[in-house]
Amino acid sequence: IVTRGANTYGPYQYPEKLIPYFVSEALNNRKLSVYGDGLQQRDWLHVEDHCRAILHVFDKGVPGEVYNVPGNEHKTNIELTKSLLSFLGKDASLIQFVADRKGHDRRYAMDGSKLKDLGFRHTKIFQEEFSKTLSWYADNIEWLNQIRQKNPEDQTYFSKQYSGRSISS
Repeated sequence: IVTRGANTYGPYQYPEKLIPYFVSEALNNRKLSVYGDGLQQRDWLHVEDHCRAILHVFDKGVPGEVYNVPGNEHKTNIELTKSLLSFLGKDASLIQFVADRKGHDRRYAMDGSKLKDLGFRHTKIFQEEFSKTLSWYADNIEWLNQIRQKNPEDQTYFSKQYSGRSISS
């Protein structure tokens, strides 16, 4: 059995991922680099729903089948970024638009009908869990910053992704 999950979010996520990375940047008053016009759409899946879906598929799924695990909560990157900044009490002036990556998908979409046919239902509501997730990272900013400082290769990664791409702010 194979599962393919949507963009997963929640506490303890490694800081290279968008939500923890942007929380860290915002709370440290650094610019948040948003690709292109920020209208790329992503489907967000809470980590607990993701884990429950995997267990559900292993219990009820068919060996050899592939099951998509959508989050059923589509947000544009700019919408998510503005919500994050607002929640943290930070100004949208921290947003810096950068040149888009080559081949960057406008939208990631998944068909979760096979998972639904197995009887799986999401239990997490995005806005509630997004707020809890942001609070968790804000309350644990030292943990987030320590992980980033321990791994210099992360700084190289972020530098490669965003340096020299600025197109507007």
